[in-house]
Amino acid sequence: MDREPFCEHHRDARRPIVAALAATVLFAGFCTGASQAPEAFVRPVLTAADDGRSIDLRAGSEVVIQLPENPSTGYRWEIDTDKVYISVERQRFEPQSDRVGGGGESSWVLRARTPGVTTVKLMLWRPWEGERAAIQRFVVTLRIAP
Repeated sequence: MDREPFCEHHRDARRPIVAALAATVLFAGFCTGASQAPEAFVRPVLTAADDGRSIDLRAGSEVVIQLPENPSTGYRWEIDTDKVYISVERQRFEPQSDRVGGGGESSWVLRARTPGVTTVKLMLWRPWEGERAAIQRFVVTLRIAP
């Protein structure tokens, strides 16, 4: 038979579709700034190793603090922030396993509200024992630009 193969016959029909899809992807990337991650979506993550650091943020941006915790021992992290500069958007505990009494990680998502310099303090303690019985502290200074 002297017939054109199926793939050869439909190749020309697919070209405009492929070109349109490629253009759509490129245009969408251009419009959303996909080539550069927008600052609003990049959240610095601070851990116990960042204790004592100073962090630069812009008003409206977020920072995450993640610290190990085992609530079954009675020790819990308590956060102290200046609500003029920082709002606590979310706080959660994520267990490392399903075992009863197992530890995990607590995290806080903080949003910079207004320009200025502020300190975020966390203390790991049993509240009924008083502040002097705290077994660990975490402090970070946030410099918030407009």
